Amino acid sequence: MLSSFYTYENETEISSEVKCPICLDPFQLPLRDIYCGHSFCFQCIKTWLKRKQSCPICRQHFSKFVRINDERILKELDQLHVKCIHCNQTNIKRNNFNDHMSSECSSRTLIDHERTKQSTREYLNIEYLLKRINESMDNSRTQDDYREQINSMSLPVLIFIISGVHLLVYISVFIPVAVILNITDIFFYLLRHAITLLTRLMKLLIYRI
Repeated sequence: MLSSFYTYENETEISSEVKCPICLDPFQLPLRDIYCGHSFCFQCIKTWLKRKQSCPICRQHFSKFVRINDERILKELDQLHVKCIHCNQTNIKRNNFNDHMSSECSSRTLIDHERTKQSTREYLNIEYLLKRINESMDNSRTQDDYREQINSMSLPVLIFIISGVHLLVYISVFIPVAVILNITDIFFYLLRHAITLLTRLMKLLIYRI
């Protein structure tokens, strides 16, 4: 929440179990996906979800995020010692840093104080923001399901369209051509018989003369 205001002491000794796999720092407002079980900082996963809806570790699609309620992990995060980058005071427990910034830090500025209040408001609104994240994932899954349905329907639709085009071509081209050819055959057949009858008639007239 206030990670830009302090640095960690003995950072190499911090357990990887309490570190976010995205930013590689100790968790800030940690969230856990209930399906794959991997955990991330709230802000880290919020940024990640703008690009992808799958876990950066196992690549499985996220299902729903919940706040980590493991008391052991939360206590370990609270007990981490940090150093204030403004007044250089050390040996401050992370869960007490907000109090330090509000009343103890000798070098804090008005801007810092406003940022602290903003971070505090974000912390108080975490449940609302968590709800928005889950709603966003639900909407994304709905869109993915719709696209999958469209893709699964695309082949039958394509076959139907091709068959329709073939039928249209057959009706509009081959049938008229066949009709014209039949009419032509009938015309030449009648013309041939007409010439034959005319020839016979002329022969009869010649014999009579």
